[in-house]
Amino acid sequence: MSVATAEKSFHHFCEKFSAALWDTWVKLPVGDELKEVERVFRKSGYPGAIGSTDCTHFRWPGGPSSEARMNTGKEGYPTVVVEATCDHTGHIIAATKSYPGSENDKSIIQRDKSIWRIRDEEPWSSLKYKLYNADGSETEYKGAWLVVDGGYQKMYPAAYTTHQASCHGRGA
Repeated sequence: MSVATAEKSFHHFCEKFSAALWDTWVKLPVGDELKEVERVFRKSGYPGAIGSTDCTHFRWPGGPSSEARMNTGKEGYPTVVVEATCDHTGHIIAATKSYPGSENDKSIIQRDKSIWRIRDEEPWSSLKYKLYNADGSETEYKGAWLVVDGGYQKMYPAAYTTHQASCHGRGA
């Protein structure tokens, strides 16, 4: 088998394999799994959180030279970037397709359907949790959220940085 045929076959296999198994392994937690994931985050000081989200750039040295500029971002060399959300065990519960390396957290999260599902759909939008106020009393909040870094905008109610969460009364 030639190298070109092997590469084409490999990519075809990966596409079909991931399409067949994606929903089996990459899915947002529901039911008892959702309760357990939130419980672990709560015990860690992040009540209401159900995951951690970030983008990762992968170097792309063999990409087409005609696309080098589009795939070059802050890293200074061509990359592709993927956003992934994992639970407390590191299990990926959501991920995007790959985007050109010139994209960043702020632009990719806008196209991440799992973020909008967590914000707008059951059971995540109605997840209840309590936070302590300065006087020791408790206030109940509703809506699961994700731990993210400072590269994300504050406008996404489903995703807060640790600092943003404390400023909005939505986290530890």
